[in-house]
Amino acid sequence: MALVRENKEKCIVRAGVGLCEVLKVEKWSAIEKMSLMINNMREISGSPKYLKLTTLFLHGNMPLASISGKFFMRMPKLVVLDLSQNLRLNRLPEEMSWLVSLKYLDLSRTMISQLPVCLRKLKKLMHLYLEGMRNLRSIDGISSLSSLRTLELLHCNKLRFDESWKELLLLKHSEVLTIEIVSKLVLEKLFFSPMGRRCIGNVVIKDIREESFGFLNFPTILRSLKGQSFPNLSSVSIEGFRV
Repeated sequence: MALVRENKEKCIVRAGVGLCEVLKVEKWSAIEKMSLMINNMREISGSPKYLKLTTLFLHGNMPLASISGKFFMRMPKLVVLDLSQNLRLNRLPEEMSWLVSLKYLDLSRTMISQLPVCLRKLKKLMHLYLEGMRNLRSIDGISSLSSLRTLELLHCNKLRFDESWKELLLLKHSEVLTIEIVSKLVLEKLFFSPMGRRCIGNVVIKDIREESFGFLNFPTILRSLKGQSFPNLSSVSIEGFRV
């Protein structure tokens, strides 16, 4: 493991320097912020005692495929965790449930196919970014995140909402939602729900036939509603439109 002297520093940045392993710091407990993004780590292991760590950036480690559960077990104050753009990462350890202070989690553009059960225990989580997770098939349990304010789900090609739309409606504190809609059911039940009207910021509507929903008039309707019924709506994209 690479050795770094702490020298009373509270912040360590080793971004884009070709690291192949996690840093070994002389005084783990003093570190509050760490960035190891855009490196060459294939796995993350060990059990560092980061008792004061609040922010950890690990995104952009292209070879990263495995994170040991023990790695997260002694980070009681971690608030921000960025694991995005780790294109080989396909699972998360259940020990992430130990991150009891976590408020911001970015898993965008990873290869994870299902959110681990452990995430349901992160009761302080406020911002969850899942955009570009092309293998993600389920967000079951998302309604357990009672503090969730932001949920980004664009470009999750395999994700379907035939059941999970019901869970999204239970997110009482949600403020921002980005989403792809691929069925008339979800369009009606989620998009036009009080939660949808309040939260949806960006939406992609895909592969819905015109005859099933007066679709040709839909963009005009949205423009007339923006600012009134859809205060956060910023963009609408229609893909795969069929007549």
